[in-house]
Amino acid sequence: MIALGLVSTALCLVIGWYLVRLVWPADLLVVGRPVRAVLAVGMGMGLVSLLYFANLIVADGNGGAWILPSEVVLLVGLVVTSWLVRIGPGTQVVVERRPRAWGMNVLVLVAAGCAMGSFVLATLRDPHGVADALGIWNLRARLLFDSGATWRQAFAPEIAVTHPDYPLLLPGFVARTWESLGEASTLVPAAAAFGFTFGIAGLLWASLRRLRDDRTGCLAAAAMLGFPAFVAAGPSQNADVPLAFFFLASVALLALHDHFARRDLRLVSLAGFAMGLAAWTKNEGLLFLVALPAVRLFAVLRRDAGSGARELAALAIGATPAVFALLWFKLRLAPTNDLVAQVGSGRLSDRIVDPSRYAEIVQALVRETWSLGPVMGIGVLVWFVLCRAGRIWLPIAVVGVMLGGYCAVYLLTSANLSWHLATSMQRLLLHLLPSFVFGVFSGGFASRGTATAA
Repeated sequence: MIALGLVSTALCLVIGWYLVRLVWPADLLVVGRPVRAVLAVGMGMGLVSLLYFANLIVADGNGGAWILPSEVVLLVGLVVTSWLVRIGPGTQVVVERRPRAWGMNVLVLVAAGCAMGSFVLATLRDPHGVADALGIWNLRARLLFDSGATWRQAFAPEIAVTHPDYPLLLPGFVARTWESLGEASTLVPAAAAFGFTFGIAGLLWASLRRLRDDRTGCLAAAAMLGFPAFVAAGPSQNADVPLAFFFLASVALLALHDHFARRDLRLVSLAGFAMGLAAWTKNEGLLFLVALPAVRLFAVLRRDAGSGARELAALAIGATPAVFALLWFKLRLAPTNDLVAQVGSGRLSDRIVDPSRYAEIVQALVRETWSLGPVMGIGVLVWFVLCRAGRIWLPIAVVGVMLGGYCAVYLLTSANLSWHLATSMQRLLLHLLPSFVFGVFSGGFASRGTATAA
């Protein structure tokens, strides 16, 4: 089983690596290696999840034996295509080399070591995950793994309490790997949670050291690992941390596109793929499908209307595979979302004009923001105020739009507001925290100007 697990994991990572390499601009292949390595983790899991879903549909639940062969065919196709479209050595982008901040790198390693120790202990204590992991994500994966030809029963409205309308990136990846192993090992969802949790820290480090410098990347990664709520959410095996990873990947790729002044739109299309995977991860990703293009379009239109249209097209092309799978799932398999039903019930106008609801939402927002980690939160806010030169505002604007959308849902839903806020607000904030940290640390001191890369 261990050998099969290693082969399955390696296959997923290599698929992710070659997918990113295929889209990555040829002249940035050298300077983007750390970023590509981190992106490969999430992109690989997302792509094999989509392939697993396609196998479910085509083979009607009996395609377990086709999982590894189809992935091998996909990998061969990616490898061959990436070599065919490569333009040769070409001209490599030259970036300014700066001394490594070795002390800061040690700080990140210490923070990562502590977080990993906490992750392992939490996983040993709750190997099946906690809360929604038990009743939604891992349960859905187990139903898909066990059901065979009756796999559609995993989305029956009779088990509405398990939210069968939730997207399938995480359950699909876990079920796919269990199919490859031949058993439902608890190591699989734990490994996925590990990859996404430390992938977020790694992506902050890799992207910001390229956009600014080594010190800034290290500080951002250490700050992220310094939020107790984030470190605790990682081993829970819920889909909130994977969603946060894809949010961060999308905004980071757009920032890299701008930083290197790309005329081609490859990084934009890769950002679109990450955006689509966010929607394939959780229903909140549907809001991201609207928020990110809207904010990006507003920013680009201020410079060039033609560029705005081309970027939207690139985002849409990248998001198409995941969005197509999501539409198939929502229209053909999933029952009605309970939150949508709650918004449509009762007297909507009364909830909109009720001032007490606004006050309760604001109070919960302040309380749950503080609960993420007050000490680190204050430090991040201090950096936000002091280091504004060259800041990338897109991530912060997207976070603001997303937060406004979340609060609007709280305002409109007919569910008990106090219960709804208490059980979900912190998780929603965790979705946005890595992107906010990325936006905050993208700024520097004015004396440093707009330094670029390490």
